[in-house]
Amino acid sequence: MMFDGGPDWHYWVRVALRACSRVWGGRGFILIPHQDGQVAPEMLRAVRTYDPDYVVTLERTYGTTEAVRPGSVRIRFNETRELDGDERTKFVAKRLDEPIDHPADEKARLAAVEACASYRRRPGGGRAAGGREWMEGVTSCTADGQFGHLTSASVFAESAYDLAVERFPYPRESCLAGPADWGGTLGVAVAAACGVVDFPQVGVDPALSSHDFKSVTSWLVSNGLPSDLSRASFAKPVQQMVWHPGAALSHDPARLPTVFDFTTTGTVPIAHDSDYPGQSLVCIGDSAVDFALAFAHRRMYGQGLWLPPDWLWNDGVLNTSTKVFMLLRSSVYWQARQGREIRITSSKLSAAELDELCDRFRDPTMYRDRDGQPEGLAERIKSESASWPKKAVLYFAIAGDFGRDFAAPVNADVNGDVEMVTPFPPPLVTDGMLADLATRLDRNGAARLRWQVDVEFDPSETPHGRGLDGSSLLASGSSPFGERVRSGRDGATFESERLGLLMAGMPPGARLTRPRLRMPGLANWANLMANQHSNMMTFSAAGRQVELVRELWGDRAALATDFSGPIAAVLRRFRPAKTRQQLKLAETDGVAMRTGAGDELFEPYLTFDGIIAAAGDSLPIERLRHDIDGFLRRRILRRGLALGCARCSTLAFFAIDEVSQVNRCPRCLSPNDLDQARWRKPWNEPTWYYDLHAAARGLVSQNGDVPLMLSYYLRSAARNYADVAELELLDEAGKATAELDLLAHADGQVITAEAKRPADLGKSPSAAMVKRARMAEQLQADQILLATAAPAWPPGVVAALAKELSEHPWKRVVPRGRLVAGLGTPKVTDFAVDAQTGTTTPWPQ
Repeated sequence: MMFDGGPDWHYWVRVALRACSRVWGGRGFILIPHQDGQVAPEMLRAVRTYDPDYVVTLERTYGTTEAVRPGSVRIRFNETRELDGDERTKFVAKRLDEPIDHPADEKARLAAVEACASYRRRPGGGRAAGGREWMEGVTSCTADGQFGHLTSASVFAESAYDLAVERFPYPRESCLAGPADWGGTLGVAVAAACGVVDFPQVGVDPALSSHDFKSVTSWLVSNGLPSDLSRASFAKPVQQMVWHPGAALSHDPARLPTVFDFTTTGTVPIAHDSDYPGQSLVCIGDSAVDFALAFAHRRMYGQGLWLPPDWLWNDGVLNTSTKVFMLLRSSVYWQARQGREIRITSSKLSAAELDELCDRFRDPTMYRDRDGQPEGLAERIKSESASWPKKAVLYFAIAGDFGRDFAAPVNADVNGDVEMVTPFPPPLVTDGMLADLATRLDRNGAARLRWQVDVEFDPSETPHGRGLDGSSLLASGSSPFGERVRSGRDGATFESERLGLLMAGMPPGARLTRPRLRMPGLANWANLMANQHSNMMTFSAAGRQVELVRELWGDRAALATDFSGPIAAVLRRFRPAKTRQQLKLAETDGVAMRTGAGDELFEPYLTFDGIIAAAGDSLPIERLRHDIDGFLRRRILRRGLALGCARCSTLAFFAIDEVSQVNRCPRCLSPNDLDQARWRKPWNEPTWYYDLHAAARGLVSQNGDVPLMLSYYLRSAARNYADVAELELLDEAGKATAELDLLAHADGQVITAEAKRPADLGKSPSAAMVKRARMAEQLQADQILLATAAPAWPPGVVAALAKELSEHPWKRVVPRGRLVAGLGTPKVTDFAVDAQTGTTTPWPQ
């Protein structure tokens, strides 16, 4: 949810938290501040990973705007006069709940939408839809949590008592909530931890006693720690934080649920890669971005803490004797012991102050642990900005209904496209209370309970999210108007209730969405992404050659393995040369033949002795014989004879399938008997020669094996991997504007790569980087990677990459720069490039 992160952000974020507290299934969602329509790049990275179904704006009304900035709304009576005084006051009083449009809100919302893949589509689909406007549903949310397509948390109060929500307050029992009159930093922190029930008032930090302030702040810092730490007598909420639905009752605040707990009724938090140790974030600062980063991190990874600087520093001096500091130290230490990486960041503190704080936490003398400081603990505490990995992201699933597997017939092709033949089974809810609500309708005839369905295809090459039009995930023949589908974080996501005409009396199952889905292969996905900008992405001539070679090998994994393993030396030995001397081919190792086309080259045809010489000591002869026989069966290699023509003296290769007693010269078409004069040596019987398939020869002659070596390197470090080679980007006129040596999808990361044998990008590395950026922008890539078989990239190329990363007007999240060198050698180097300084550091493994 977007909110105004300007000077009055303390008020607006509490209003936003009230809206989130009244929606089922999200536990606060994530909140995105903006200032005059500008969203911090760090927040856009968080949004991209969080991958919301909807990006909504907190609706500003006359009432909320006047409360925080009296008189700020200009009300024009006509073209020449504005309302003022009593006349204006009466006008506003009648319209307190009416919304006020603010251009900056929509500008910020669109920036966030561009960073993710929320529900929206372009009519028509395909390349022709590239220039059309996106069609979206909900774009704003009221402070009461009213916006379509999602379920109000108040329906559970109705379900329990069978009363209209207007007659029964929500929530229906006592709980912890941010008090309406608590403003300032403490009011925001409590509202973010608990949620909000009553409409917030404009205010400042509450006037609490010293004891109560220590209790509340200590409780906020220790929230999420083990019980022996978090239930310390001094770390607990206070009575002012208790909200009652009726007459005040006596409750222990430490034992009460929060308002947010009611928003997750019937759901459980789950995460992929739950074995991932994860990370924690501590944001210290008094800005809306500091708060929002910590809030998002807690929502997504379970650990995120926001601290105003004055809770730790007094007059610029770090106060290590406060309860807040001691609990923060315990929290950092405990999480580091669990293997978590703790990142501490701030927009307020200097680098020296942050380093001082981290050093305090790293100092082993501060931990009274009989076993001493665990190995590597100090390295887990870093003064760095947040990272937003896609591993172990938490989301809420309906209890008992997540992880449901089902088999469906599909059509799959060689390009990696997978399409369902039959519709998706009805996404029924089995939880008793939720299933009852799912059968009820509201006053408008819509289902009271609505949810999102996430579908993962196994296997699938499709990169998820990234703004791909959801209609691209519908199988051929499906109508984009019957289902609301989007490309989600882990696959396809669709709404439970189908669109269109829903008749009274329809059985619940008939109201549910049952789409036929498809997952495009990586090459098709790239083309679909380009189509959204009226462009095309297709295989270049070299790419079509690579695809032909891939078909010979069976799959890209086997192809990349062979061109990166011991047998690669044999395959490269078939590379043509301009002269016979350059081939350095001994008579027993093979023979060179002219290509006779265009730029005349000499192509080597190897004997088995020549193959053994090319392989060297890397393969035992038994294994080499086995591999060569496999290549022969798959027609990668052909065995045959080298025969000369009696009439024109042309030496030609005749495959074993073509050899006969009389063989016709391919140049002069003269017939030649198969006798000793045609093969010349040896005298007894002809020698077998081996020919590499023409497409594979073309691949090695044009250094097409370098992208394959990069493919093997990236694949070896990824759990889930797919790639395609040699794509080109075509504009509306069909002109190629950029090309790509390798497009990879590795563990959710989209990588656009340039792979060269020499570390050379031509006369103008800067111009080459412009094309790399253009390609990355089209595909919303996470990385721009430069790879070479040379030992290193020259400084000029590194500087050009850093310059383009920092200066390109990125519309979405900025990709990371990466340099790989030494491909095909025992020592491969892998570095990340800092976009601001151009310095390199080892790529994180």
